Amino acid sequence: MSAAHVLAAEVADKQSGEPFFFWLLAVVSVAGALGMIFVRKAVHSALLLATVMLSLAALYAIQNAPFLAFVQVIVYTGAVLMLFLFVMMVVGVSSTDSLVGPGCCSPSTCSRSRRPAPC
Repeated sequence: MSAAHVLAAEVADKQSGEPFFFWLLAVVSVAGALGMIFVRKAVHSALLLATVMLSLAALYAIQNAPFLAFVQVIVYTGAVLMLFLFVMMVVGVSSTDSLVGPGCCSPSTCSRSRRPAPC
C-alpha cells in the first residue's frame, strides 16, 4: 500500500463517528429548514429555526471549532431568536392573522383577488 492509503486509513480510524453525525445533522437541518418554510404558525417556524441553528452549532463542534459553536448558540440561537419571539409577542401574532387558513380560499385564488375569501 502506498503512503496515501495508509494516511487515509489512519484518518478514517480517528474520525469514525464524524461522517455519521454529519449526515444525521444534515438531515435534521434540511428537514428543519423545509419545515420552517412550510409550517403555518410563526412560533413553530421559530422553533424549527432554533433546531437548524443548534444543529449548525453541533456541526461546528464536530469540526473542532468550539468558538464558532458557542457563538452560534449564544448569539444567534439565544439572542436573535429570542428577539424574534419578543417581537412576535409585542405585535401579537395569532393564528387568526393567517391569510390562508383552513376552509379559506386557495393560494392561487387569494393572490388574484388580493384579499382572502371569507371563511
